[in-house]
Amino acid sequence: MAQMGAPDSITSLTISALNRQGADVHLVYWERTGSPVAIPLSCGLRPSNVHPISVSPASNRLQGFYRRIKVLCCMGKCMRGLPADVLDVSSVELLVAAMAARKRGQPIVFHLLDSRAWMRWPPVATLVRHLFRSVSLFVVRSPRFESHFLRWHKLIRPEARVISVPNPASREVFQHYQRRPFDGRIVLGYIGTIRGEAALRGMAQGVAQARRRGVNAQGLFAGTGPDVDIVRAFCAGQESLAYTGAFYYYQDIRSLYEKVDVVYAVYEDSEDKRIHVACRLAEAVLCGLPIIVKEGTYMAEIVREKGLGFVVPLGDGGAVAEALARLAREPALREGIKSRCRAAELTYYFEHHVEDFLKAYGKLMTPDSGLG
Repeated sequence: MAQMGAPDSITSLTISALNRQGADVHLVYWERTGSPVAIPLSCGLRPSNVHPISVSPASNRLQGFYRRIKVLCCMGKCMRGLPADVLDVSSVELLVAAMAARKRGQPIVFHLLDSRAWMRWPPVATLVRHLFRSVSLFVVRSPRFESHFLRWHKLIRPEARVISVPNPASREVFQHYQRRPFDGRIVLGYIGTIRGEAALRGMAQGVAQARRRGVNAQGLFAGTGPDVDIVRAFCAGQESLAYTGAFYYYQDIRSLYEKVDVVYAVYEDSEDKRIHVACRLAEAVLCGLPIIVKEGTYMAEIVREKGLGFVVPLGDGGAVAEALARLAREPALREGIKSRCRAAELTYYFEHHVEDFLKAYGKLMTPDSGLG
C-alpha cells in the first residue's frame, strides 16, 4: 500500500494499524517546511518507507501554483517506483496524481475529509464523477458525507463501496488522560483549526456574559488557522481568555484536554459543517467532557440524542453563557454528561473500527501483502 499526501490523524492511525498487521506501507507526502503545524511524519514506518517531497517556498501565487504542480508530479513519479498493491489518497488533486501514476488495475482508496462546495458545481461535478469512477473504496468521516453529499449529488455510482467512521480518536493517545478537578472555575476550550469569526466571537462573548452572571468562566484557544489574529485580538488584555498557540496533535492533545471543562465545537455555517462530524466530538466523549455545538448540524442531532452537551445558535454568546452557568452550578449535570459519554465512547475509539479497516483494505490487496 502507498499513501499520498500528509495524512490526517485518522489516516495516520490507519497506516499504523496496517503496518502492524504486516502490510508494506509507504508514505509519500509533501513536507511543508516552515509551517507552524508541520511535524515529522513516520506513522511507525521504517525510514526507508517514508518519502517526503520538498520544494523551495513560493513567493507569490503564480509560484505557489507551479510549486503545487511540481509536488504532484514528484509524488506521481515516486509512486510509480513503489511496489504498491493499493494507492491511498485524501484529496482530488492527489487522486489525479494517483490516476496518472497507478499501474493497470491498481486499486485506489479515497479519504473524503471534507465535503467541498465546488464539487457540487455542475461543470465540476461532471469531472468529479469521472474521477471518482477510478476509486475502489471511499472512506468518509461522517455517514452524512455518503448519504447527503456523495449519493445525494450523484457523485459516485450506486454500487460504489463506502465505509464511514465518525472521526474517532485513539485510545492510546487518551489512555492516561486525567480530568481536571473542578475548582469553581469553568474553562471553555476551542481546540483545533481556528476559523469562523462568528463562532469565535460567540465563544468570547459567552465567557464574558457568564462572568457578568457571577460564573468564574474562562476561555482557552489552542491551534492555528486563518482567523488566528481574531483570537489574538480577543485575548489581548483579557485575563479570562488565553491563546496557547499551535500544537502537535499526538504530543499535546491530551494535555490540552486536561486544561478544559467544556469543549467548544461551533463552526461557520456551511454545507460541509452541517453534515460533518468533527474530531472534537470523539475527543470530548473519550474525556467525558460536555461539548457545545451549533444548531442545525448532524453533530447537534448526535449531542441531543445522546445527551452529550448543549446546542446553540451560531454566534449566540447568551446561549453559551447559559450553558457555562448551568455546568458551573449543577454538578449532577456534569456527572450525568460524563456517564453518558462513557456509555457512548466505544463508537468514538479508532481501535473499535480497526477490524473494518483491515477487512476493507485486505479485499483490495494481493495475498502476499499480509492482509489479502
